[in-house]
Formats: sequence, C-alpha cells, structure tokens
Amino acid sequence: MRAGVKEIDIYLLLAIRGVKMRPFQVVFISLVVASTAVMAVMVLGYMGTVVETTVARVRPASLVCDDVCELERAGPEFAGRLLARDACRAALGGWRNVLAFLPVLGAAAITCLLTASLLGRKRTLGVMRAVGGTTKELQKLLVFEALLTGAPGIPLGLAIGQVSSKLVWGTWLPSPAAILASTGIALGAVFLGSLLPLLLLKNATTDQLLMNKPVYVIPNPSCAKCGACGGL
Repeated sequence: MRAGVKEIDIYLLLAIRGVKMRPFQVVFISLVVASTAVMAVMVLGYMGTVVETTVARVRPASLVCDDVCELERAGPEFAGRLLARDACRAALGGWRNVLAFLPVLGAAAITCLLTASLLGRKRTLGVMRAVGGTTKELQKLLVFEALLTGAPGIPLGLAIGQVSSKLVWGTWLPSPAAILASTGIALGAVFLGSLLPLLLLKNATTDQLLMNKPVYVIPNPSCAKCGACGGL
C-alpha cells in the first residue's frame, strides 16, 4: 500500500513539474474543459426547465387516454405526471445526443495540444524510458498531467454554467446528479483527448524517442525499428 502511494506521489511531482514548464497548455486545456462544462450545464439546465414547465402545465382533468380505468386507478395527478415525463423523454431525445457529443468536441482540441506536447519532448521521455521507466509509467505521467491541466476548468465551467443557466433559462442546475453529470462530461473530454498521445507513446520505441524519430499511430510491423520504414 505504501509503495503504491509513493508511486502516485512521484507521478504527481513529475506531472506538476511538467505542467509548470507549459503554462500555455494549462490555460488552453482548462479553457476547453471549462467550455465543455458550461455547455453541459446549459443543456442540462434547458432539459430541466422543459421538464418542470411541461409537468406544471399538465391539467389532469383534461387528460385523454384509451385506458381510462388505468388512469383512475393511478390517480389523475400521478397519471398526468407520467404522461408529461414520457412526452419530455421523447422531445429531449436529441439533446441527449448533444450531451454525448460534448466530450468528443472538447477532446478534439485537447488531443491536438497533448499530441504536440508529446512530440515536442520525445527525447525527455526517451531518457526516462532508457533509465528504467516503463511505457505504462510514462502513460500514467501523461494522464496525470492532463488531469492537472484540466482540473482548474471544471469548477470554473460549473460556476459560469450555473450563472448562464440562471440568466438564460431562469433556473439553476436542477440537481446534484446534473452537476455530477456535467463534471463527468468535462472529465470525459480530458480522457478522450489523452487517447491519441497515449497510443503514440505506446507504439514509440526508445530509439525513436531518444533520436527524435517519427512515431506512428499504426506502426509498420515488418520493421523492428519502427520509424525507418514508415507507418500511419
């Protein structure tokens, strides 16, 4: 247990040192994560407003249903809420797709910066691997750096999103679950944005890193020293 904690401390120290050397990376990724969180809060705020408005406008006395006996057994108010909920689910189906797309949108920008950062310090990573660092350890280091650079954007995005939701939709974010969902969407952008750099690092050999040779997403398996004969 102590060894695991010590290992995490080392990763954090190395990641913090790496982040300090790239202030632009911190600002850019934090802004991307904050923007993703703001959009998630706004979408969830809109969905919550639609649900509340629809349920409030339902008049149980005017409900029309083929199964009248079922409505009478459930009670008019409860039946009205069920119908309103079902109507909202059908109407807001497209907005769920928007929520699913938000991490991908944020990840596209994060991927570009993290990949450029990886390619700009191949020799440093090569030295770390040459002195005993494994690929998994270097990948953990990159993930820690991505989380550290993106973490400041989460509370900033949630705060701005709350204020924007209140100004635009007239309501705060509906529930703690919605706040957790917005946080998860923002973190999802960071993890998705780290996938390509992690894959490049996995495929890169020590020789490629030390000699600053090209690295490939799909290496050529016919060459023992990938980078000399190409790849994608």
